[in-house]
Formats: sequence, C-alpha cells, structure tokens
Amino acid sequence: PPRSNRNGRAMMASSEIAKRLARARAAVATAAREAGRDPTEIMLIGVTKRKPVAAIEAAFGAGLRDIGENHADEFLEKAAAFAPDGLRYHFIGRLSSRRARKVAGQATLIHTLDSLRLARKLSLVAQEERREVRALVQVNQDDEATKGGVAPDAAAALVRDAAALPG
Repeated sequence: PPRSNRNGRAMMASSEIAKRLARARAAVATAAREAGRDPTEIMLIGVTKRKPVAAIEAAFGAGLRDIGENHADEFLEKAAAFAPDGLRYHFIGRLSSRRARKVAGQATLIHTLDSLRLARKLSLVAQEERREVRALVQVNQDDEATKGGVAPDAAAALVRDAAALPG
C-alpha cells in the first residue's frame, strides 16, 4: 500500500517519481528537437508544492537538480531540510518584500519579480550579503487579478530599472 505524507495524501514511490521524470525529460527533448533546439539547453524544474521532502529526495536521486516551490514558508522549510550539493531551489510564487530576504538567501533563481519595490529589496539583500540575487520578471499577460506579475506595458521599464540596481 502507498505511504501517506503529513497531510494524509498518498505519497508516490521513488520508482514512480523516476518514471515520471524520465517521461518528462523525453517529452522536453522531443519538443526541443522539433523546435530546432538542443535539449541540453532546456532546464526542467520539478515543482514540489504540497509534496513532502521525501519526494524531492527521490527526484534528486533520479537525477533532477532543479526544484521549484511557490510558498515561501514551504520553500524555506524544504531548503533547510534537504540541500545536497548540486540541488538548486527556485522560488516560483508571489514573493512579499517581508519574505524576500529569507527566500533570496536560499533561491538559485526567483521567477516572480513583479515590482520595483521588490527589486530594490532584493538588491539591498544582495548588497548586504555580498552575493548576486538572480530574478526573472513575471508578466501578467492577461491582467488577471488573481495572478501575479507586472502589466505588459510596464515590463520593459521594470526590467530596465531592476537591471540597473546593484546585486
């Protein structure tokens, strides 16, 4: 019988995670080749929201090196619990300025930069910790209130202004 995680949900066996990872890699490779791209240029990020650390361990054991998490507290918990050499954590959720310092200290890449205020906070953290904080600007293409991201017409200015900040 399948084991359960802390929420009582059935956990996927390591062998099933490895099979799913192999299928995802094959699909990415096929799509890359069809687009005239080298599959090794594509980064596959496993998203682990609401999954236990054991799932990250299994995915890492199967060769996945990039993990994405979208809740700051869960991101920090997982990064503290499992951080072997070679594992890169990505933050893919909305990031508040108050959580920016802690997340920036653990994230390889923040995928959700959506304001100059947040960019300034990340820059300050980078300067204080003498490290580079890497981030991608998130654009809310459809202006959905429930989604994060900068409006399309403000994206270029945010990229320009954020890129000019130190760190």
